[in-house]
Amino acid sequence: MNIFEKLENIDYKHLRKRTIEAVLATDMANHSKLVGVMTSRLYYQIKDDNSSISLSQLLEENKDINKFEIQQDYINFILHAIDIGHAAKDFELEKKWAEIVTEEFHNQGDTEAKLNLPISFLCDRKTSNVPLSQIGFISGIVLPTFQLAQRLLPDICIYTELIIKSREEWEKIVNINKVISNNDI
Repeated sequence: MNIFEKLENIDYKHLRKRTIEAVLATDMANHSKLVGVMTSRLYYQIKDDNSSISLSQLLEENKDINKFEIQQDYINFILHAIDIGHAAKDFELEKKWAEIVTEEFHNQGDTEAKLNLPISFLCDRKTSNVPLSQIGFISGIVLPTFQLAQRLLPDICIYTELIIKSREEWEKIVNINKVISNNDI
């Protein structure tokens, strides 16, 4: 089924270009750039740190100059936020996602070890600590990204709250593990 079959060739090319760029923007190697671009765009649009502006307002205000590029920046940023946002789910689902991602990382680390390559960060199943990794990822990457996205889309505050709750749940697990560890000594 080709859902794009009725598009004109030029529209198809635009849609394809946007889609490819947005998918490539989900690579964590682009995180700092995406956040920097969005922070810069919002800084010039919003002077008060606690205020927000709707995405449609931003797009309307940028009708003429580089409209395609500006729109693409918003698309890339929002898709990236969604891509890293498993902590914005109820904790039991967040925990399952973290386990799936961790297993993927560990499989990569196992492959790297077999090939006598250095094992990538967070990929060594012997040394990784999922709760601490999740707390760091949420605190340093996910929460700041969603707080920035919330300035564009104020209604996502419910997800920002879930992210904070997920971090608190991981912190509880860390604290429980510390108690168990201390009792083993």
